[in-house]
Amino acid sequence: MKHNIFILFSLLAILASCGDDLASTYSDFTDGKPIHYAGKVKDVSVSPGWQCLRATWTLSNDPAVKNIIVTCASESDTIQQTLDPTATSCKIDNLSNKDYTVKVQSLDTDGSLSLADGVVSRPYTYDHESVRAFTRGVNKAFLAKDHLLLIMGNWESGIEDFHISFTATNGTEQTKQLSQQDFTTKYLDITGVDTSKPIVLHRSGRIEGCEDLIQFEDYTFTKDVLLNTDFASEMTERYGMSNDDETGFATKMQSVEVDRNLYTLEDLLYFSNAKTVYLGKNRYFDGTHFAWPTVDQTAESKWAIEKMHEIYGTDFVVYGDSYLPGFMTSGLTRKDANTLPTLNYLSTKGWTISNSETDNNNKYLSELLDNKPSTAWSSWPASGISRSMQLTIDMKKEETVHGVKIVQNNSSESEGFQPAQVSLQYSKDGQTWSDLGYVENVTLGTALGEATLVSAKKATTARYLRVTVKEQTYLGQTKVSLADIAVY
Repeated sequence: MKHNIFILFSLLAILASCGDDLASTYSDFTDGKPIHYAGKVKDVSVSPGWQCLRATWTLSNDPAVKNIIVTCASESDTIQQTLDPTATSCKIDNLSNKDYTVKVQSLDTDGSLSLADGVVSRPYTYDHESVRAFTRGVNKAFLAKDHLLLIMGNWESGIEDFHISFTATNGTEQTKQLSQQDFTTKYLDITGVDTSKPIVLHRSGRIEGCEDLIQFEDYTFTKDVLLNTDFASEMTERYGMSNDDETGFATKMQSVEVDRNLYTLEDLLYFSNAKTVYLGKNRYFDGTHFAWPTVDQTAESKWAIEKMHEIYGTDFVVYGDSYLPGFMTSGLTRKDANTLPTLNYLSTKGWTISNSETDNNNKYLSELLDNKPSTAWSSWPASGISRSMQLTIDMKKEETVHGVKIVQNNSSESEGFQPAQVSLQYSKDGQTWSDLGYVENVTLGTALGEATLVSAKKATTARYLRVTVKEQTYLGQTKVSLADIAVY
């Protein structure tokens, strides 16, 4: 027992010694004065609102608290509010698109602040990704004479108001309220609009996580042309359209030819001065193998054709079953598949053609120069590695070149090995090469035996032509095949 009592007193002595050391250390950092903290608020939560943050909390039981201090700080600015001691919430307004740390502290009569844990939150602003992602409601708009043509997007449940303000052709200010049913209708034609004056879309609505009604930024419709990527690519390849002047290009075109597979024909509505649009005119098929150009959005494309004829008086000539098989409407004429025009092909006597790759079938390259679809060249079948082959034609002397006809192999055995694109270049010396057309990679039709005419940007003097093709992999084999490369 005496031994246990001795141990107990020893422990008490050690603890007392430690207490003296802690007190001494505490005194060193506080000049001997004790630190007092006001009662800490609890359960602090912060929710984002429209250009604001809302904070709520539970008060402490400290009777000495005389104010609640709310501090909202970002990297660049600090906002502070002093509230009554009974306050349990506040709203911090006029905030920008930043992360803010919010602290809620008690301030007692001695000027002491409670400890606080910061809560980080970001308000909803015009730059917030959720606000930017909120539907504009209109996928595409066209200002067509005195018409505002709209292709609507999806209705969102958060929409509360959606309307368009404009000046009517009689000079009065008008508002067109759009409903969920208008979105369902999808294609809208608002008539009697003075398109020379501002036409403004107004939207308000709510987004998840924000209790405030948001008045989204107004959007003013313009006559600027914004072509879809695939449509713009075809206009560039066929006509040399500059991507920096889509508006000027569309305005001046009086005839438009479209031949590729497209998502939609809606962009034709930009061509307000087009007298005629030709669909599938430049697709030349050999035999009974057809691969007509298609469009994904058929209803939208039909509406665009109808409105273009109604408003601009544009006529449409459709070849074969291009884009919209069986579709007929006012101003649309259907024709059989077009036939190749009569062209002045250059004689290939004495010409040579070579391949940049060593291939067992190079001996058949001359078949490409005979302008006979019944003969063709294919690279030797390989497996795994797809080669890019440069087929160089030496015309032996400089010739004036207006274009090149490239024909796919018409044998069913070549199906799957036709190149969808080729690179077509010319040279005078075999060293310096330039694109013959407006783009480096030219799109080809891929029906069996289909011919594609690639027109030169302008009549060109050249001795050499270079056609670059890439092998295709199909059913375990890798090769590429063509029937003709004919120069005119």
